[in-house]
Parts: sequence; structure tokens; C-alpha cells
Amino acid sequence: MGFTAPIITYLTYGNGLPANLDYATAIIHVWKDYVRPIAIGGMLVGAAYTLWKMRKSLITGIAPFGRRCKESRLRRIPNNKNR
Repeated sequence: MGFTAPIITYLTYGNGLPANLDYATAIIHVWKDYVRPIAIGGMLVGAAYTLWKMRKSLITGIAPFGRRCKESRLRRIPNNKNR
């Protein structure tokens, strides 16, 4: 869990935890409700940023494949069922 969950737990609850929580349960609660959504959001933003920055090279790499597929559909061998 690293250092993030204990720090956020301390900032959220201060020096005193509620009576029904121990420190480990509070850290798990903070991890599930705060840290994980922030981490997932960061990964999604990073993936979108990377794809946006690579868009020209991705198009350059994928375009020949699309052309080859289109050409192969035009040059299909006829189905000879009468043989």
C-alpha cells in the first residue's frame, strides 16, 4: 500500500480513530475509497495521453494492414463447388 494510505488515513481521521475502527481497518477503508480510484484515474489519463501522442505513428503502422485487407477482399478466389 505504500505511504499514501497511512498519510491519507492520518489526514482523514486526525489523531483519533472512531471507536468502531482499528488502524488496519481504517487504512483498508482509505485504500479502497481514496487511493485506488486516484490510481486508476491516473492510469487511464496516462493511457489516453500516450495514445494521443502516438496517434500519428499508430496510424502509420495500422494503415498498410487495412489496405492489405481491402486488397485481399477484392482478389478473393471464387468458390468452385462444381468440382
